[in-house]
Amino acid sequence: MMDDGNNTPRRRRRHSAEFKAQVIQACKQPGVSIAATALRYQLNANQVRIWIKAHAQLAIPSTQITPVNSVPEFIPI
Repeated sequence: MMDDGNNTPRRRRRHSAEFKAQVIQACKQPGVSIAATALRYQLNANQVRIWIKAHAQLAIPSTQITPVNSVPEFIPI
């Protein structure tokens, strides 16, 4: 194993919701690839895809989801 002289351990980076929204918005521009945007922000493209998927799931309003009630509560005999 090669020693690059850097003995500090890598730490997990945490990004704010505003930063994630900025990256997602940049990915949505026409003609822009997710990979290119990730490189510009020094991120992994797979991580950006996860953020986009999570953002899309949160964007679905709960009013569109209606419970399925196929059996009526009262059945007359």
